[in-house]
Amino acid sequence: SDSVHHTDLGTALHATVHNLYGMQMARASRDGALTANPEARPFVITRSTYAGGQRHAVVWTGDNSSNWEHLRDSIQMLLNLGLSGFPVCGADAGGFLDNATPELFIRWLQLAAFTPFFRGHSNVGTLPHEPWAFGPRAEGIARQVIQQRYQLLQLFYSLAAEAHTTGAPIMRPLLWHYPNDPTAVARGDQFLVGRDLLVAPILEQGSEARAVYLPNDAWYDLWTDARLTGGQHHLASSGLDHIPVFVRGGAILPFIEEAQCS
Repeated sequence: SDSVHHTDLGTALHATVHNLYGMQMARASRDGALTANPEARPFVITRSTYAGGQRHAVVWTGDNSSNWEHLRDSIQMLLNLGLSGFPVCGADAGGFLDNATPELFIRWLQLAAFTPFFRGHSNVGTLPHEPWAFGPRAEGIARQVIQQRYQLLQLFYSLAAEAHTTGAPIMRPLLWHYPNDPTAVARGDQFLVGRDLLVAPILEQGSEARAVYLPNDAWYDLWTDARLTGGQHHLASSGLDHIPVFVRGGAILPFIEEAQCS
């Protein structure tokens, strides 16, 4: 921390410029990739950055742990990153440190599939965190979740373009579109993908239902097409094969064919 950096404003201690240093590393990586291959768009990811770093790299939340508390915390971390100007962000699905259970892995993957940056990751020495490492049932559910993510890639691409032009986050707190609804503003365990998808992850071990608040619009269950009234809470059942997701009435979602790569 007592290392000295030479900056445009004179010398400064490392503790002062720490986050800026991380952002400049990402900038240098992107510039280097463009120099090596100017026809391709670089894809750089970082966990150390600063205001403006979204121009150079995708951000992930760093070394989380395989527990239900960190699963829940990831929602607030990603929403805050989006509100801070970093629209393409994600957390390590399943957790990086320690060992995920099959149930935790599935619930985390189901949540992460609706976040801008979707990937699994794990530390050296942990048990394997690939989908097939948790048994046939978990593998089958994971395959379905990943296929659904590929079907939504056009939606995420469109929202990324919107973020580029307006600064609007891709993953949004309910307060973004319902600022005058105090119940919506207070819901930190749900989020919107763009304006039209409302995601309510399962965040407790053993749970197969949860209360979901739907703001004052018409909403449809993504899985059953059931119509629900907004402006109130609903009890949403959720077996291990899915989490509650709702579509705003009048929305047009650009689903595409299932794919194995992008």
